[in-house]
Amino acid sequence: MSAPMIAERQLLAAIVSRISADVPPGWTTLEVRIDIVGKQLNFFLSVESLPGPFEVGVPHEVMDLRQVMYVPRRGTWFTMWLTITSDGLVGVRFGRDRPNVREQLAQAVTDELRLFPRDSVPGWMRVELGEHQEAVLGHGWFDDTTASTCCNSEEGCDCIDRAEAVSRAADFVPDLDGLRHLKIVHHSEFDHIAVSFSEILANGREWRRVELFRDGGGGLAAMSGRTEFTYLTSGLTPSIAEISSYPQLSAEAITSTDFQTEWLAVGGW
Repeated sequence: MSAPMIAERQLLAAIVSRISADVPPGWTTLEVRIDIVGKQLNFFLSVESLPGPFEVGVPHEVMDLRQVMYVPRRGTWFTMWLTITSDGLVGVRFGRDRPNVREQLAQAVTDELRLFPRDSVPGWMRVELGEHQEAVLGHGWFDDTTASTCCNSEEGCDCIDRAEAVSRAADFVPDLDGLRHLKIVHHSEFDHIAVSFSEILANGREWRRVELFRDGGGGLAAMSGRTEFTYLTSGLTPSIAEISSYPQLSAEAITSTDFQTEWLAVGGW
């Protein structure tokens, strides 16, 4: 599991712990919704089997979680829905659309773009900015261009279509002995990675990595170079069973040809 994912789990556990501790004993289910844009935050709590009202503080880890889950130039979530049961079950999902709040958000959107710059500003943000749109967007906190689906590395990339990638990979023979290859599907809706592919050395270290993003882009990493948003994972790669034990991930073994196809399709060198 990558360091950001570990941090997400730790922060989420801290949020659950703090909210649960603030509600008196006797509850069976807590339903929480947190809306955040910039520095503006709304917190909603529903408690089952216990009369209120309750004074529940917003855990400071919520802001940290937004930061950890920020995807460079793509933004982070605006709404978190959290369900906590007294027997320890936790459900969470995140929303990236406009939060369901009535307040005017011009200042909040301005703060959001300062905190989490993005390639493209959604239409609802532009509407909220209103007459301030030109002044705010003129600061260059975003780039109104579409990210390329082909990689961009100091090593240079050979961008080809998938059919050509399949053809080139057909005769691929790894230079190193003992390599294994994995495909990992990322099921979490808030993970910017949809699928990742790993080439792993005999000692368990990752040698090359391919990531396919939910927005249609892709990234590469290797010992010889990497693209902007993709890194080799640190530490030893867990087993397929261990990776798949996490509900947001499922892993399977693939062939070296399968991996090389994905590597070339994203523009691998």
